[in-house]
Amino acid sequence: MPAESYTDLIGVIAEERYLLASLLGKWSTSREDAARTLIKIFEDSGRAQEFLFGVIDQEVTSTCTIFLLFLPLFLLFFFRSLISSSSSSFFFFFFLSLSLFCSRS
Repeated sequence: MPAESYTDLIGVIAEERYLLASLLGKWSTSREDAARTLIKIFEDSGRAQEFLFGVIDQEVTSTCTIFLLFLPLFLLFFFRSLISSSSSSFFFFFFLSLSLFCSRS
């Protein structure tokens, strides 16, 4: 179907900062298929970046603590930085600033 056929669907999904798409991802039993389909629809309409940013923003704002989103990534880089101590100070300050950000919100 042409991209114009999905204009109404895109409008409904884009309402409330893409909350519907985030909820669909949580409720769906085949998340990957749903995600691929939605990304394809938004990509064909030239709004894929907007869609992805909206869904990511929705996920970050709905998470109880943002620290949990970045903890695995931080631990990976922290342990890798132990090998090369030059970057360990960078990750220390990254972790510190992330902790301060979490405590404010």
